[in-house]
Amino acid sequence: MADNFGHIAQSYDSTFTNTRTGHYQRNRVWKYLSSDLPKGSSKILELNCGTGEDAVHLLSLGHTVTATDLSLKMVEVTRHKLKPFNNGNAQVLDLNNLNDLDVRFEYVFSNFGGLNCLSPGQVQNFSKTLNSRLESNGRFTAVIMGRKCWWERFYFGLKKDKTSKNRRLSKSAVLANVEGVDVPTWYYSPKEFVQLMEPEFKLINKRSIGLFVPPSYLDKAFENKRILLKVLYFFEKLSCGAPFLANRADHFYLTFEKR
Repeated sequence: MADNFGHIAQSYDSTFTNTRTGHYQRNRVWKYLSSDLPKGSSKILELNCGTGEDAVHLLSLGHTVTATDLSLKMVEVTRHKLKPFNNGNAQVLDLNNLNDLDVRFEYVFSNFGGLNCLSPGQVQNFSKTLNSRLESNGRFTAVIMGRKCWWERFYFGLKKDKTSKNRRLSKSAVLANVEGVDVPTWYYSPKEFVQLMEPEFKLINKRSIGLFVPPSYLDKAFENKRILLKVLYFFEKLSCGAPFLANRADHFYLTFEKR
């Protein structure tokens, strides 16, 4: 795989992590993750760690974390954040080469669409390899960009941009523009992704992320509407990640258990 995200390593926190929409969506992920993580300290592998925000959170909970990303520049930012901890490390890793790891983990985590860079065939191969990297009864949580995000369809519908409005419905790769770089992206429904992970894994939890809170690219539109955004976040929490609406959200959250 090509490193399509290294150019945003220095700006990612300002354009997503530290935005209100990014913060609210990540907060919901952490909320659901808290009930799926093993009790006590465990060995966790994070895929597509980006700038290491989730790795820091998991380390603060007492877990041992190996944070990985295809981008060396992202890994370098993560390493800087992990310096205060002695139970974490960061390294470059291609999602398609999990066998390069010579250890097994109790939990594997991938946040905010990292796995949308894999084609259906690659997801199936990933599932088989991932199974071999997990301990018995190990778990895997993925946060995936879904097909029918109502916010996206509404926003681009108002702009009369039919191509962008329907882009997530494509069964083929879509070139998503990431600050000037076109990144091949596949979108999945929860049902489609679960089927690709079988028979190696069984689904044990499904939630919506960003059902009421809008996608991060709309953050500036809510810059002077903080009260409205807080109201939307209230409803996001109230919905408890409504599983039946997972495909209508910006992302959906799935936790699997190894068979």
